[in-house]
Amino acid sequence: MRVLVVEDSELVRGYLENVIVHLGHEFVGAVNATEALDIMRRRGAGVDVLLIDVGLPEMDGVQLSERISELHA
Repeated sequence: MRVLVVEDSELVRGYLENVIVHLGHEFVGAVNATEALDIMRRRGAGVDVLLIDVGLPEMDGVQLSERISELHA
């Protein structure tokens, strides 16, 4: 399973990467909404799970999930 984590805190993102990889899944990380949208445009069909910080600087997690849904509608 490929998990996209969108988290602006390097510490939290690193912790989640360790947990996800330890559980045998593939980690894909993004530091902000723009990077996450770029990843989803390129690899969207290959991402199985989104884990999004609700307090991102550019847009909140709900807005980002809606934009991602629009990409794959």
